[in-house]
This record gives sequence, structure tokens and C-alpha cells, in this order.
Amino acid sequence: MSEDTEDPYYNDSDNDPVYQQESSSTGSSVLTFNEPRTKRRRIEKLKLQDLLKKHANLYNKKDSRNNMERTNVKESPLLNGRKKLPNPSNWKRAKQKILRYSLKGLPDAPSCDHRGKKNCSLLKMQDINRFYSAFYSEKTKASQDALILKYFTAEQPKRTRPGDGSRHTKGVTCQYCIETTAENRLEISRNTFINVLGITKHRVEGVLTRFKKDVCHIPVET
Repeated sequence: MSEDTEDPYYNDSDNDPVYQQESSSTGSSVLTFNEPRTKRRRIEKLKLQDLLKKHANLYNKKDSRNNMERTNVKESPLLNGRKKLPNPSNWKRAKQKILRYSLKGLPDAPSCDHRGKKNCSLLKMQDINRFYSAFYSEKTKASQDALILKYFTAEQPKRTRPGDGSRHTKGVTCQYCIETTAENRLEISRNTFINVLGITKHRVEGVLTRFKKDVCHIPVET
């Protein structure tokens, strides 16, 4: 190493050879260990330790900076992230289903003139509006079918007409009713029932068919 070197660990005595030849009392030459060479190795070891410390400090600084960045990260609020989450209520099919079972206007006044048991003339518009609003309060098919089942009963026919087998015999008799403001059930005709609710006879028949097929289970939304 030159004399112009500014290494703080450098020493001129380090240039000495590692071993020296010395003459013993017997006249033979022996090799003795040179102490300055050991000092140089110790200095190199110190240099290596300092270098390792610098790298360790640098790594610790980077690690602490990364930890700070992790702690400063905030979760993105719902529906504001990069990936848009699906919302089934906004699907076209779901909107059509809700519209299908929503209010379709004001209910119609009963046009039936039945008397006796099916006394439709006793119905008031207040009763009709109350029943109509209760039916469309839930815009799902299952809840509306359950209300239809609640206000009609099915029984076996008490009498049948003899026939030649060319026509299908009636296997069930349905009775429809509406709950009035006096908390009494007033029996009405099928035409009045479907006109008040704004539905068709096919829907009522379908509810009854599925109810009998499922062994009298309450309808479930599909």
C-alpha cells in the first residue's frame, strides 16, 4: 500500500513479512510468527465489522420506512375500490321482478252483485284499499302467494253431478274472503277477489296447485 493512502486502519509496519527466519542456538534456522501481520488481519476484521454494521443500519432504516408505509395505508370504503362489487338489486332481471309485483294503480270497486253468503255489495272502499295495500306491501312472489293462501280455503265438493266421463269432475271447491275493518272475514266471489288484488285467475290456481303438490307447505321465493 502506498504512502498516500488515507486509510485510517493502515500502518507501515503491516508491510513486514508474515514469517521471519531466525538462527537458533543449534545453528539451524527456524520460522517465527510475525506479530504485525496479525495486527493487519485484526484491522481487516474491524473493517468488515464496520461494513456489516453500515449495511445492517441501512436495512433497518428501509424496514422501518416500509413499516410506516404499511401503518399509513387505509382501507378503501365499500364500493369505492378499484374492483366494483356486484349489487344484485341493480340487475335488470331483479328490477323487472320487483316491478312485476309492485302496485299497478288504485284497486277497482267490486262489480259483482252476489247476495247471501258471497255478499260483495257489503264491501267498502276502505276495506278494499286496506287489503290491496297489505297485498303489495312486500314486493316478492312468496309473500304475496302466502297472503293469497291466507284468505282462501279449499274444501272437497259436497255434491257432484253424475256425468258420462267426457268432462273432468271438480275435485276441490275454493272459498275467498276479505278481512274488513270490523276484523271480520267477508266471503266474496273469485272474480271480486282477483279484481281487488289486480291479479289473474291463473295465478290463484297456480298457487293452489303448488300448495297441494308441496303437501301444504308455505310458498318459498325462488
